[in-house]
Amino acid sequence: MMLRSVQRRLRVVTFFFLFLQLLTAQTFNDSGFSAQQFVTLPAYRAVGLQFAPDGRVFVWQKDGTISLLKNGALVSTPVLDIRNQVNAAADRGMIGFVLDPSFASNGYFYVAYVYEDPATTGTLDQFAPRTQRVSRFRMDPANPDVDLKNSETVILERSRPPVAAVSIKTACRAALYSCRA
Repeated sequence: MMLRSVQRRLRVVTFFFLFLQLLTAQTFNDSGFSAQQFVTLPAYRAVGLQFAPDGRVFVWQKDGTISLLKNGALVSTPVLDIRNQVNAAADRGMIGFVLDPSFASNGYFYVAYVYEDPATTGTLDQFAPRTQRVSRFRMDPANPDVDLKNSETVILERSRPPVAAVSIKTACRAALYSCRA
């Protein structure tokens, strides 16, 4: 019985290392393509990039900040900084960012995030109920590299109850059981 357990673990570890080799970066030798680094960002902070029609690049981060790349350089002042109202615990945080289709003329952008009341930001709890928000912000017409202060308009707000670890385990077991049948 113990030997079977060891053999099973050895197979899992072997599979993991073989799979890891498949995930390594590939090089290419096609002269029609080239690689170019255009920015260096802090590790594990950027969630996504959004390209504006005028060539600027917005970098949104889980903690609730949106930075701007302009003319190949990172602008020191963030476009938006709502860290004080974003719950970034575990899988929460700023989870979406998009520019309005008419962004060039109206300056609107939309952000999806898990809202945390600024009065309770010091006590982030990933299992407590939180509110998911989609909000519209507007760029400052006087300085188009930052948002217009107090321009947030909440478009959608939904409170969700916490997901208990027990229910996740139960759901996983049920899924595994149905796969075996």
